[in-house]
Amino acid sequence: MMKHKAPPEGTLVLKRKGHKRHHRRRNLHLMRWFWCFFILATIGGGVFLSTEYVNRKHKIVEIRDTTTANMQAIANALERYRLDKGFYPPAFESNEVGEPTLSWRVAILPYFENQKYIELYEKFERGLPWNHEHNYRLLEQMPQEYRAPRSKHTPTSESPLNCLTNYMTVRHPDSVFPESRDIISSSRITDRLADTVTVIEVSDDAAIEWTKPDDFVFDPLKKSLAAPKLFQDDAIVCGTCSAEVKVIQIPTPIPQLFDHDPALSPEELMKLNPLVGPFLRNNGYMEEPDDPAKTLPAAAPEKP
Repeated sequence: MMKHKAPPEGTLVLKRKGHKRHHRRRNLHLMRWFWCFFILATIGGGVFLSTEYVNRKHKIVEIRDTTTANMQAIANALERYRLDKGFYPPAFESNEVGEPTLSWRVAILPYFENQKYIELYEKFERGLPWNHEHNYRLLEQMPQEYRAPRSKHTPTSESPLNCLTNYMTVRHPDSVFPESRDIISSSRITDRLADTVTVIEVSDDAAIEWTKPDDFVFDPLKKSLAAPKLFQDDAIVCGTCSAEVKVIQIPTPIPQLFDHDPALSPEELMKLNPLVGPFLRNNGYMEEPDDPAKTLPAAAPEKP
């Protein structure tokens, strides 16, 4: 094998002129590909992020609008019931011996717009409990207005009867829906109707079967009952006695009131809880008179 030998000293050596030029061209070519890839990746990433932002914004608007529409439909049905009967439905229906049977959500079915749930209402056996075989089969026909758009509880092939609602009334002796089933007419609401809550939206942690005669029991002096479980801690979506939809802001998490040092008195807990005013009907909220002419067209009255 021949070994490469260095040329004798003083010998003129000619270098290949195109050698470095070839490497420069290749490097320039690679740089061009790198910048092309970088620009395309930047444009693609920007388009993706922009699309995600638009989709997310659209989803937020859609959830907000659906939540408002659901709450408005329920508030309107409650108002039609009141206009027809002269009072709000009791917190729950009961049988001859006073045992709870069905939710108020069943009682207002004939009063939704266009009477679209009146046939469903007529299928219920009013004297039987919600979980009786006959009434239980109707769970899967839950009206769409009773399902919150943020809820993860949706019927599946494995659990077709996963029909839980996030819309509840507030039970308290001084609310519009006392657990005693007292008949509450508008004349027994001393606060402004627009400031008095009928229905609230709770999170999935508090959702229940829509025909079950349960709701949120409010007790501002107990930490576990001083506020409902919510999708977000700083606001709650409500329907009012004036058939309006409102969002009540909660500036401070209510459970923190019970961790105050020194402990707050019952009077202070009542005063500082922002839900006491709207949840109860006799707090003296009379800043503006309600419009007595505000009415909704009455749907067909329920059949006996």
